[in-house]
Amino acid sequence: MDITNSSSDPSNIWKTFERTSKEGHIKQFWIQSLPDSHIEIAVNYFTECFVKEEPICRAMNVMETEGGLEAMKNIWRNAISEKCCLACFTKDDKNEHKLVALNLCYKSSSSSQKTESHSYQTINDYISNFKNLYQMFNVDGYLGSVGLITLPEYRGYNIGKELLESRKYLCQELGLKLAVTLFTGPASQRLAEKAGYKDVYPVSIDEIEKENPHLIIPNLRNFTKKLRLMYILYDF
Repeated sequence: MDITNSSSDPSNIWKTFERTSKEGHIKQFWIQSLPDSHIEIAVNYFTECFVKEEPICRAMNVMETEGGLEAMKNIWRNAISEKCCLACFTKDDKNEHKLVALNLCYKSSSSSQKTESHSYQTINDYISNFKNLYQMFNVDGYLGSVGLITLPEYRGYNIGKELLESRKYLCQELGLKLAVTLFTGPASQRLAEKAGYKDVYPVSIDEIEKENPHLIIPNLRNFTKKLRLMYILYDF
């Protein structure tokens, strides 16, 4: 598969795979680090898809809340700036490279300092810090994530699972043995299970509100019943 052009550095490609389309055509995909040329496309994809589908964003009505969308964009851009985001490409009908799925990852270390105060990040941080993950897994750092999306027209190819599995190669490159993510919806939680992720601990909405009343998000129960902090430990 020839994937060498301005959007794809072959040394940066973590995985390739094929799928059969509904029309019976073989489609080729590859996963690489997100190139700088596609940063704004990535932010736009997350604006169009993630905030409209992710349970916490939906419950918070991020699209309609003043400053909510800009705060989310800052979270995404901070992750992108760390240069460890995974992007899945394919070729469209014009044989041009098309970005079809993304996983915005970041490296968390025991010395990391949090700068975001948006409610979405606050909940993520609260659950992630409920236990000391560094001590629990005896690591100095881990690969975290602020979101994963697949464009609607490319769903059904199991691309999300391929992205999660590609974290292994990214972690190896970064010298990390642990990947941890807060999976907020039933679909993403099932996807994580298929990719080999296990629970650090699941947290019900009732538990969050009981322990931290200031984290109450009205209507969150309408979109998810449980938030699951999940991990995978690699044996490098």
